[in-house]
Amino acid sequence: MGHRDKNFLQALARAACEELRRRQLGNAFRGAAKIRVLRNGCDGWAATLGTFVGYQCSAQIWIDKFTGHRARRVYYALAASKKDTLSQLVKKARRELGEHLSICRNHWHQGSGYIRLAEKLAKEKFGRPVYEQYPQTNEYFYGIYEFDRTGLQRNVSHRFVDRAVDFFQTIAQSVSADALQRDYDTYSAVENRPSVARHLRRERNSHVATLRKQCDDYICQICTFDFSKVYGSLGDDFAEAHHIVPLRRNADLRGTTVEDLITVCSNCHRMLHRMSGTPDDVRKLKRIIKKRRRRGGAKR
Repeated sequence: MGHRDKNFLQALARAACEELRRRQLGNAFRGAAKIRVLRNGCDGWAATLGTFVGYQCSAQIWIDKFTGHRARRVYYALAASKKDTLSQLVKKARRELGEHLSICRNHWHQGSGYIRLAEKLAKEKFGRPVYEQYPQTNEYFYGIYEFDRTGLQRNVSHRFVDRAVDFFQTIAQSVSADALQRDYDTYSAVENRPSVARHLRRERNSHVATLRKQCDDYICQICTFDFSKVYGSLGDDFAEAHHIVPLRRNADLRGTTVEDLITVCSNCHRMLHRMSGTPDDVRKLKRIIKKRRRRGGAKR
């Protein structure tokens, strides 16, 4: 089991590094020349993917038993040796990822030969940001623990990579506006252009948007359109995520949750943006499609 987990992490880290390079995150991130998988003190392994330029933070993926559960869990995070450096990134990412759970030395103990939390990390805390601060050893981490294979029905490794890379991309985009693509001309003027740009940025690239789409297996929750069935492998793992409550109406800083989003196809997404911008739009659009299908007026 140990060697299998290590090999899984090694493959995961290499694929994540390749995907980070492919996405070209501007000047915010620099990939490592070589991926090394090393033992950590939590009965597992860790791999460093690269560094965030100017912030002295590294992007890492771990697989270990720190959460206190029997099985090793995947963890992707930023790591730094200075609190101020990481705190800046955490602050910038808060708008996208929401409030974090704080963990310090008092929350874990060393037993059975490795470090783990004194109390198991609750299931609802997985998939959400965790900020670990250990000033005694000058170690600081900000990342996300994965609980299980939720939304990984088709390709476990590939979809783990998507989650991890979207997390790092969210961080990179919070510090580098150059990495953003603002192609919002196809949308109506219900929202002004800056609002639409911000809305699309968070729907497309955030970690939580990827999780929402994976949980729904990339199937539109309004019309049931499945890109992979129509376009084959070209459509694998493709769909869009829509904020049920538009960001312009949500002024708080709690960040987007999985429950705030719905998986949609491109057509339904655009139709939603032509509507009034209320939570009831989803129900109304479903009703329109259902009614037209009954009449045989909507064929896809």
